[in-house]
Amino acid sequence: MTSLPQTRSQNIGYLGRTADYLKDTCNLNAKIGMNIALNSINIAQTGQSTLPYVVTNGGAFRLEGYGGGAARDQILTQATDDLLTSKFANLLESTYATSRRDSIDAAVEYNAATA
Repeated sequence: MTSLPQTRSQNIGYLGRTADYLKDTCNLNAKIGMNIALNSINIAQTGQSTLPYVVTNGGAFRLEGYGGGAARDQILTQATDDLLTSKFANLLESTYATSRRDSIDAAVEYNAATA
């Protein structure tokens, strides 16, 4: 159910396409994705503009130490933020940084909403 016959390559699943279609009308908090996986991500949940993310019984997985109060955690948080907001000449690096930044922001938002 991930195929679109009119395209040569497709990495978007039917649940992801559904989330893309409904995200503006049904998702009141755009930072919390509509495709939450409980164990691992899969192609069925990947959309054009929505990405699945994994949660555990402890909340959304975050970069360890990110946003913590200890001095080490504050240094890690600042270094991560500086790196992910940098401008990259390489498209792949830029796309990865944007995706990682969105992932961290979504995890922080999800954990705050479910705390």
